Amino acid sequence: MGIRVPIRLRSVEDYIVQAHGSFRQLTLAERQVLRRWADHIVDLIQANWPVDTGLSRDGYFATIQASRRPLQIIIQDDVGYVQWVRRKGEKQAGLDFLWRRLIPQIIRQVSPALLADMKTAIDKTEAELKRQQQGPGVQGFLRLFGVTNG
Repeated sequence: MGIRVPIRLRSVEDYIVQAHGSFRQLTLAERQVLRRWADHIVDLIQANWPVDTGLSRDGYFATIQASRRPLQIIIQDDVGYVQWVRRKGEKQAGLDFLWRRLIPQIIRQVSPALLADMKTAIDKTEAELKRQQQGPGVQGFLRLFGVTNG
């Protein structure tokens, strides 16, 4: 069964609209920044996961959705028992499982820096787009979005 936790990046979407004038997909460089943050979030989850449930700890991974709305990082773990993991000695209190507390805590922790890094990457892209609009540069424009010829 596992878990799937989508993390919507509304602030990043809003900043793209503010900087670009409308929504656009992330460029290759922006995707790379987002990918690094997604990997960092997984690293933090794994570092804070109980060692004695190593299979579920190692099962965490992240995907990103960067070409359409909603922009998001999706945290997943397909290990069947992951949703039931608690820390040793924790009393069972309804649906208060570790992942329900840990993932939001980590997201709150990293959100300011993630947004700052994404804003920096978006600003670089927008400056490059403006520069290319002043002269011929279709190839450079396509390269920003990861499109190459052959």
